[in-house]
Amino acid sequence: MREPASGQLSYSHLAHAELNALAQLPPIRRYEDYVVLTTLEPCLLCVGAAVMATVGRVEYAGADPYGGTAHLQVKNAHTARLMPPINGPSEGALGVIGALLHYAFYAERNPDGVVVAAYREAMPEFVKDVDENGLTSEVLRLKEERRPLADVLALFG
Repeated sequence: MREPASGQLSYSHLAHAELNALAQLPPIRRYEDYVVLTTLEPCLLCVGAAVMATVGRVEYAGADPYGGTAHLQVKNAHTARLMPPINGPSEGALGVIGALLHYAFYAERNPDGVVVAAYREAMPEFVKDVDENGLTSEVLRLKEERRPLADVLALFG
């Protein structure tokens, strides 16, 4: 078993970058002037962490039709008072890259699985475009070669 990073969750289904970042905020004040920026539409755990950490806003690049929860409305007294606005997905290449990284990961790992199926159902044009243009294969090739994220960004000019 791997040792967790100091002060962080790791090697766990709960180990999300957003959660680890928000857990570093001391609970002595509110953080309305903070923005959580994330590559992929936040999951329920990360939205909950943003509410509990009292951040001002959440912005995400790529849509996640499988686990994304930006569209959910949690209605209770706590969230009515502290729910931050959640904005996304981003337009253009940034939004495509966010979703493409997630889609490519699961297309390689389990092409017949539920995550890929969710993309095919909710975002059929996206799947068609990235697959037909070779972007999924190219991202996976860059990953295999352990190339930097800048090389993925270069795919979009």
